[in-house]
Amino acid sequence: MKFKKHFAFSVLLLLITSLHAAAQDASGKFTLTHEARWGAAVLPAGNYTATIHSGPVPYVLVSSLDHDGVSIMAVANYIESASCTTSSLELVQSDDAKWDVRSLCLESSLTAFFGNRVERATNQRPAAAQVASLAASH
Repeated sequence: MKFKKHFAFSVLLLLITSLHAAAQDASGKFTLTHEARWGAAVLPAGNYTATIHSGPVPYVLVSSLDHDGVSIMAVANYIESASCTTSSLELVQSDDAKWDVRSLCLESSLTAFFGNRVERATNQRPAAAQVASLAASH
């Protein structure tokens, strides 16, 4: 009986460990050509790295490569499997002519979405050709 309990516990521990290892974070680099709002933060034009962290509260950690390593953490509305063919950062222009980050997609990995879906539909207009390319590094 003890053997069965230890065996079941070992199998459960192995399963939990493998699931944790499967939930890897995805990261990449991107360049903003102009200032953009990401949540409450304003990012100046420049080069950045981004890492999507999945979990109960999904978030993206963004670090500047040009501005002394300044970092922000943006909580995502939700994260899903990537549907993009190349890594990209999607921006939308709001009625006040400022740029907001709508989503971050890392090729063959994860996509993080930001902002209120209703707000996007009513207060923001998508801007063609405002998708920044990223260099993914899993």
